[in-house]
Amino acid sequence: MAQPSTLNKLVDLAQQKTDAAARNLALLNVSTLEAEHKLRLLLTYRDDYYTRFQQSAGNGVDQAAWRNFHAFMAKLDAAIAEQRNAVTDSKRGVQTGQREWQAEQQRLKSF
Repeated sequence: MAQPSTLNKLVDLAQQKTDAAARNLALLNVSTLEAEHKLRLLLTYRDDYYTRFQQSAGNGVDQAAWRNFHAFMAKLDAAIAEQRNAVTDSKRGVQTGQREWQAEQQRLKSF
């Protein structure tokens, strides 16, 4: 049977690992919230830009302005797609962090 001091050391180590996993999970959650916020900003900006262009196009636009609009919209759409991927990756990270925290918490409870 393990001596009390050895058991206390194991419990302390398990507690430290659980706390570290909880801090990591908190950081992952913050990162996900930031990624989602950035995505919302990009989507809002895209909608606003599109609306403003439509309003100005009512007065007529030349071919260069039309090309610039489409090129910029393509860049915005690419940035939005990239940000959606970042949100998805971030959410996966949160899920992994949750599993790690739960495993550490279970290990701690086993002591």
